[in-house]
Amino acid sequence: MDKLRKYSSIENSYQDEFINKIIAHKLGVSEYFVQEKVHGANLSFWTDGVSIKSAKRIGFIEEDENFYSNTNLDVKNKYESLVYKIFKAVFSIHQNIKTIAIFGKLFGGGYPHPDVVKDKKAVTIQIWWIS
Repeated sequence: MDKLRKYSSIENSYQDEFINKIIAHKLGVSEYFVQEKVHGANLSFWTDGVSIKSAKRIGFIEEDENFYSNTNLDVKNKYESLVYKIFKAVFSIHQNIKTIAIFGKLFGGGYPHPDVVKDKKAVTIQIWWIS
C-alpha cells in the first residue's frame, strides 16, 4: 500500500474529441447524462484491510500534513468502518486483492455575508454555497 496511482483528471464536457470517442463506443443507449463536476479537492482512501491511508491527487497525506484544515481526518474518521467493510466485500469476491482505493472529493465552502458565520474549514473559496 506504499505505491499510489495518481487520480486522473476528469475531462471537460466541451472536449468534443473525448465526447465523440465515448459516443463511438455505442454502449447500447441513446441517452447520455452529463453532470457538473464538483469543484473541490481530490481525496481518496487506500486500504489493505488492516490500515487506511488518505491521499490527495498526487500523493499520500502525511499524518502531520495540514490538508484543508485536516478536514480529511474528519472524513476518514467518519467513514473508516465503511472503508473496511468495502474492502471485506471486495476481498470476498477477489481473494487475490491486496489494496483498494476509494476516490471522492472534499467540497463545500462558505457564503460571504455578515450574517453568515465564516467556515474555517472551507474547501472551496472561489464558489459560494448556500442552503
